[in-house]
Amino acid sequence: MSRRGIVLSALLLASAGTAASADVLKINTVNYAGVEASLLRIAEQAATQILSQAGVGVQWCEASTGRFRSRCPADALRLVILPRHMRERLKLARNEALGMALMTMDGLTGDTAYIFMDRIENLVFEDTAGRRSILARLLGHVMVHEVGHLLLGAGNHRLRSIMTPIWGPAEVQGALQGGLLFGPEHVERISEFLCERSADGGS
Repeated sequence: MSRRGIVLSALLLASAGTAASADVLKINTVNYAGVEASLLRIAEQAATQILSQAGVGVQWCEASTGRFRSRCPADALRLVILPRHMRERLKLARNEALGMALMTMDGLTGDTAYIFMDRIENLVFEDTAGRRSILARLLGHVMVHEVGHLLLGAGNHRLRSIMTPIWGPAEVQGALQGGLLFGPEHVERISEFLCERSADGGS
């Protein structure tokens, strides 16, 4: 290959790298619920897989217990995993929701969401075989659901997808079988949002 060809290839690779990085989400997981590190890693891996199928890469900040990592970028989304006593003390989501995204006044976007670990645990019986693995994968799905609200805005539910408003036995089974993903319209809107965000400098 000529020197010119090498330079051109390098430029193309740099351009491709820039394009790929434009759709990378930075997420800071704040683990007030004390979820085991190994379980949390499985949840993050499950969430990464779902988001990747929507064309979105993820950069996870190291999970913390009780505090935000200062080394996380300022534009990182925050997923705060709460135990029951904190959820009740904060008087969050008195219905049966598994999480709650904090939205801007216009309801179009947000950067922080709460995950209610006790309610996720209530979906799986204590004597269920492989309970830890199931809990980890469900946690990953709920994390993606709340990220979806932060990117898509308030509402934006869709049955038989990761944005389902209902989490019963059928949805749990669908999650474990890999059937709860973003719908095509949500994939398109997330891509548009991330492109706009990148053009605005990530703000």
